[in-house]
Amino acid sequence: MTPVPHHSMSAHHSKSAHHYESPHHFISPPRSISVLITAAAACLMVGVVAVAAGVASASTPAGADPVAAASAAATLRLVRFDAAQAEAARLERIATASRDAEAAEAAAKAAAEQAAAQARSATPTRASATAPPPVTVEGSPLTHWPHRGRITGRYGERRRSHIHAGVDIDGSTGDAIRSAGPGTVVAVGRLADYGGYGLLVLVDHPSGVRTLYSHLSSVSVSAGQAVSGGEVVGGMGCTGSCTGSHLHFEVRIADRPQNPHSYLP
Repeated sequence: MTPVPHHSMSAHHSKSAHHYESPHHFISPPRSISVLITAAAACLMVGVVAVAAGVASASTPAGADPVAAASAAATLRLVRFDAAQAEAARLERIATASRDAEAAEAAAKAAAEQAAAQARSATPTRASATAPPPVTVEGSPLTHWPHRGRITGRYGERRRSHIHAGVDIDGSTGDAIRSAGPGTVVAVGRLADYGGYGLLVLVDHPSGVRTLYSHLSSVSVSAGQAVSGGEVVGGMGCTGSCTGSHLHFEVRIADRPQNPHSYLP
């Protein structure tokens, strides 16, 4: 058998070691690299055994004891073979780690896509600019519109960050805002729970109905005061989060917004 030159084994081995030494090459390799790593390990094992055999036969001096030479060659082959096995095992561990990383990345991507799909399905669609026909509530305690003006924002409209919970009525700063029905004033001022509403008035009416008047420039009532339908409770303005003078008016049942058109005449 023709001996394999020792330098070709060293060059091949150093190239392979240089290519696979750094773990940074295996952070997230494609699946084809995992196959190449396994194939390279097998080739490396064959090459090392062949080189070991060639070195052993080439280094046997003339007249040496053939049994001792054969034993030394066998020992050398075993050492080289063990080294090749260790290198192959290392490369296989790297390939396994890369496959596990690919699987984890695919699972994370699938989970993110599923979460995004669920979020899209949970996002309410944009409401029509025209509110649906209101269902008139029989026996509503509300008897007056708080202001007679053009409606610029309708109940149920989709806003940038929320669904519009009431109606916006256009007007001028200082225009009289009236109670929508008889009741008792329960809160006046800038309330912490209504951060963007500005200066407001809350009135409780019979049958668990509550009305809210916000963005006011002034108030004409105080908490605990009884009011009648049509009585002035404040002046229109633009306090809180607003872009122009108007009234934001809400009707609530158990603190849940309702369509004002269902309760007003």
